[in-house]
Amino acid sequence: MIKLMQEQFLKSNMNISPIKNEKDYQKALKELEKVFDAEPNTPEGDKGQVLVLLIEDYERNIIPLKLCRS
Repeated sequence: MIKLMQEQFLKSNMNISPIKNEKDYQKALKELEKVFDAEPNTPEGDKGQVLVLLIEDYERNIIPLKLCRS
């Protein structure tokens, strides 16, 4: 599935980058809001799928680390 999403990403020319910090995270959330109701298998729907994966990864791996350090 990841391979297919990578191919779709490259074809659609999405301007998406890894989420590395809180600023990137907030930006990704705002971008997701714009395409949240997009139809599947459209460029907007594909962008939404990629954003969800990036956001979930950040929330699962980075946010818990920040909470442990506080």
